Amino acid sequence: TEARATHQHYTALVAELEKLLRKPGGGDVLGLSSALAAWVFSDTDPVLARARAVISDYEASVRRAVEARDGSALQRLWIAGGSGRALSSSVALRDSAGSLLQRHSQASSALRRAFYEAASAGVGTLSPKGQALERLLQEWDFATSDSLVIASTAYLRAQAAVETWHLKSLRASTASGNASAITGALRHALAAAVPEDCPEFIAAQEAQAAFEAALSGTGVLALGTETPHLRVAAARNRALDAGAASVRQAAAAIDPKALAEIKALSRPHHIVHVLFELLMHVLAGIDRSIEDPPRDTEWRSCQRMVSNTSAVLGHLEAVPDWLSSGHRTGIIRACEVDARARREMGELWCAEQLRLQGASAGAQLFKYVEALMSFWALLSSDVDPTAGTEQVGVPTAPPPFFDGAFSDGGDKGPGRLRRASAHLGGSALLASSWVVGGGPIADLNSCRQRICEHAASARAAAAVAEAALASMSKSVREPPRQSPDFFAPAELEEGQVPVAVRLLSGAIVAQVVCRGSDTVATLKGLIAEHGVCSVAEQRLLHDGCALQDSGTLEAQGVGLDGMVANVSLLRAGASVAQQLDNAADLLEAHMTRGGAVDKIIWEPAIYLAFGVGAAGTNVKRLHVPQRMAEILGAARATVAESRSEQQDPCVLRFCPDVVELGENMVQTMAVPQLNLELARHAKASAEHCPEVVHEFVDAMGAFYEEFVPQRAAAFAARAAWKNARAAS
Repeated sequence: TEARATHQHYTALVAELEKLLRKPGGGDVLGLSSALAAWVFSDTDPVLARARAVISDYEASVRRAVEARDGSALQRLWIAGGSGRALSSSVALRDSAGSLLQRHSQASSALRRAFYEAASAGVGTLSPKGQALERLLQEWDFATSDSLVIASTAYLRAQAAVETWHLKSLRASTASGNASAITGALRHALAAAVPEDCPEFIAAQEAQAAFEAALSGTGVLALGTETPHLRVAAARNRALDAGAASVRQAAAAIDPKALAEIKALSRPHHIVHVLFELLMHVLAGIDRSIEDPPRDTEWRSCQRMVSNTSAVLGHLEAVPDWLSSGHRTGIIRACEVDARARREMGELWCAEQLRLQGASAGAQLFKYVEALMSFWALLSSDVDPTAGTEQVGVPTAPPPFFDGAFSDGGDKGPGRLRRASAHLGGSALLASSWVVGGGPIADLNSCRQRICEHAASARAAAAVAEAALASMSKSVREPPRQSPDFFAPAELEEGQVPVAVRLLSGAIVAQVVCRGSDTVATLKGLIAEHGVCSVAEQRLLHDGCALQDSGTLEAQGVGLDGMVANVSLLRAGASVAQQLDNAADLLEAHMTRGGAVDKIIWEPAIYLAFGVGAAGTNVKRLHVPQRMAEILGAARATVAESRSEQQDPCVLRFCPDVVELGENMVQTMAVPQLNLELARHAKASAEHCPEVVHEFVDAMGAFYEEFVPQRAAAFAARAAWKNARAAS
């Protein structure tokens, strides 16, 4: 009886060890550690030896992570080992690992906070927040492979590229003397959060101010005095420009993700509904989906209004121009809603109340409304230009416009027209004033030449940016029309294997005959001879597995059944559109087969789509393949839209934290840098990552890090060319 009980105990322990050893990721380290502590049988048992080997490998991995100061890898190992409990046999290693994790956690928190502040504000490397993030990266005392470090570095690198482009645009437009180009360059630099204290920005502002001052004083040549009307009108125009800039900045500060969260509410707070009702009146006419006046302002209609968050934010930025062009019925109705809300809610009608209701985007929208109402109050005010000024035609001081207007100096220095002489080619009025006032004609010709050169340069830059964007957006090339949908080879010799090379869509693009002893590299050379794509671009799949170049066809199961072997072709050097198409086709094939989703090997896709790891997550509830299909569909639609002539404005923006990707989030084109780096880190550490997950992560990485920045650059280059062309 005792022997039977001992045998049963041994059998149960062995079964438990076998079960723990079969767990994904090499085994359940914490469970194995506990099971070994309870082992009372022979130390030479083979199952025990395997369990000890797993524990030993785990300790070696922890030791390597500590030596490399890799806090991210150590964190994963620490969690897998039950917060260090699996290291009970090595107290010194556990203490050193715990101490390193604590220091890494503190440094990571500071770096994450700096990244959040910088990305939230959209600031660049020249700003104080950008410099603070860069300083923390320089002080980083851990492994540089940390996903947060890579994300922060990528953010700073992208921001530096954006700033370089805008600073170059500011210098070029200022040197050209094209007032339209300077105004456009300043507007786009502000939208990209280029610091206003940099020399290029200050020089452009001074040039713009000189142009406006000269333009406001041209009436002096006709009247002999600077009228109060001109001074008041110029001041009012400056105030209107500042108000419009405040409205646009408030719109740019709205978080698309938080706005989408408000849209998802089924029963919002009354103050939220009133705010959206007000915005619906403001956007009536600008947004073609909203009737003017709106048919109704129920919450469901408000939800439809913000269904496309990127379009809504673009419409909000366009409101000042819409009002300035005379469309004012909507803002008048919005003012009535605002007045009613102030009567009903009193002091509760404020941004702080919206923030207390958990609607951060609502608070941002309220600040936008405040800026818009201030702009409208100024725009709609009746200004008497002569109020509080001298009578027209009775100058009380020498006309400042004539003070050395064409001299190189003098008692009072050069006049306004002389200071704005670089802009003569961009304004017929200034050019006429220059000629009437006796200015040299040669200066006009020089200005015109600079403006034409700048316009040509801007056109070339826009053409290059558009060509690069078109190359990225190019879809998978169609197979030759003469290619049949089946492969019927002639009589084969012994050992020969007929191979049909297909796209993921199923269309045949090449038909070749190989031998089973040939390597995959030989097969790729034959495919390249058909003109499909080069060897370097080819990635071949057979039965869902990637073929290795050094292996033979026989060894990898190609043509063993004597039938035509179907090989799928992916293009490694494909455009962004092709990579998205490849990933979507692979995902569709996986969903058709009904393949299972293991939360460990699918973790890279889970990180990218949901911003969280697989640990503690019920994968079935996440519906990972369906979410991947939604993300890929939105990305493919966005790329397809870039091939049309009508494109929405695009500014490079970064998500300040991990986000949950979906159709609306992808359409905003805000780069989820932390999601990407977490997914790549998980993919690099995964031993058996499915091909569909590889393609998904790589395709979305290309979308966010190649296509989105290029589209922003193309939009900025196109806008710069339009501004330059306006005066040429």
